[in-house]
Amino acid sequence: MKISIIHPTARIKPRAPFPLGWYGACLQWFDTCESPSDIEYLVVVHESRQFDFWWHNTGLMKERTQPWGNFRVVVNHGRDCIVDQCNTGTLAASGDILVHSMDDLIAPQGWDTAIQKAIPDSSQPVCLACKPREREDLISIPSIGTRALHMAVGPLYPGYEGMFSDNDWSEMARRVGTVKEVPLHFDHPHPLTNGKNQMDEIYEQQNRPESYAIGLKVFEERRAAGFPRVELPGWPKNEAKPGLISRGLDWIENKLAPLSAPPQPQPRYITFCLPGESFRFEWLHGLIDLCAAVGMAGWQIKLCLGYATSCYSTRINMAQEVLDAGAKIRPDYVFWLDDDNIVKPEQFMALVRFLDENPTADVVTGWCWIRQKERWGISVGTQFWTDGFHLCPIELDKLFANGASHKRIAHTGFPCVLMRYAVLEKLGANVFMPMLNPDQPGWFAGEDVAFSLRARDAGVEMWVDPACKVAHLKVCSQEPDIQLYRDSPKDLKDWRAQVNGPAIVAPEWFNQVNEVVK
Repeated sequence: MKISIIHPTARIKPRAPFPLGWYGACLQWFDTCESPSDIEYLVVVHESRQFDFWWHNTGLMKERTQPWGNFRVVVNHGRDCIVDQCNTGTLAASGDILVHSMDDLIAPQGWDTAIQKAIPDSSQPVCLACKPREREDLISIPSIGTRALHMAVGPLYPGYEGMFSDNDWSEMARRVGTVKEVPLHFDHPHPLTNGKNQMDEIYEQQNRPESYAIGLKVFEERRAAGFPRVELPGWPKNEAKPGLISRGLDWIENKLAPLSAPPQPQPRYITFCLPGESFRFEWLHGLIDLCAAVGMAGWQIKLCLGYATSCYSTRINMAQEVLDAGAKIRPDYVFWLDDDNIVKPEQFMALVRFLDENPTADVVTGWCWIRQKERWGISVGTQFWTDGFHLCPIELDKLFANGASHKRIAHTGFPCVLMRYAVLEKLGANVFMPMLNPDQPGWFAGEDVAFSLRARDAGVEMWVDPACKVAHLKVCSQEPDIQLYRDSPKDLKDWRAQVNGPAIVAPEWFNQVNEVVK
């Protein structure tokens, strides 16, 4: 066969939001295929579901699957997860080009003709990067590549159960093959990426927070090891052709070139403090991009993640963890990022440069939109209200006065804060302890206000970078537009629209915002 479609599924019968189960995707791909007789369609089912699969689908398949050139049900006897499903399907496929499909992947009209046109010589290790891409770190959704490429990459690493295995495959494919950009778009209505589908038990199982955590840990370990090829029973041994080896050596040389400068006498360390109970896909995606950029810049990163009984105890515990670890390896900087804020790598590196170049500055922050009673507010301010503790956010025009130059601030809501480690040493972990005033009933300062007050009293110098506007996922669908982003490069605008939704004109009052959105 020319092309094999590998379709792993756990949705063996109709269920919301898939009224036809796995079969809906099969029909859609058939309806948009121009030469189905040249296509092999493989449905991969775990052994625990094979009896139910045949019970629910035997009559249906006899009537409706004959037009494919070859249709098979492949049973996965390994783990009940997408990684083993895909590995089983890849080994069973006989096509020259392998395409991994999913229940919620919608193929464009003429996809088979477009793929074969883009890969005229299927004997070479080639994969396709479809445009527009769903995510820039992935070569494509779905993965589309020649059999030669899949055999050179080898099986998906069994340390993953799902999340980040596609990142791993993309990295491997870039190293051993040729990536071709093609204007071929597969719609992926996943509830966590664009909200076009509702969650069901399969989505919930695949997108568990621990699955992301495990995947990220494995991905970072494999990246540190250089993504070695995995050897599993049943898979052919890797017998790369000389062309593959030379391309691999070229890739390694190019990647190592920026790092070939003599090592610094004292390595630079940074600690990321990431408080949160759960982490959205967009946030995790942003964190991976950030860690990759910081690592490539020569920094060694320590991650502190987690959530305790409250936001106060969470920050106190994290600060103490940083101080305890600093007794052994003292970081240069400590970076705080909330679980609903996303910072771009170039924004973060600008914060680092500011502290590097301004030795009197102790803290530099980004900012995000917040809700201030009925108005839009900004998460930083140059002063407190006259009562001495309520935050007084800076107005937008003041933030961008004299261009986008850095401004001194008195307080921050802590969406995105880079501080010298010495600040935490000076103030201690209890700097985040809430503050009360027995002489003023009702006087209360939360952890961010308490930090700002204690930092002010200790002479800590804090600044804000107006250009470091970070996404605030809680208000992203209504977030106002600002001149800085209207004048920004197109790729930055596209990123902002993808994360925050289309920007709107910034009205003064929230009821006006709602009117615009409706």
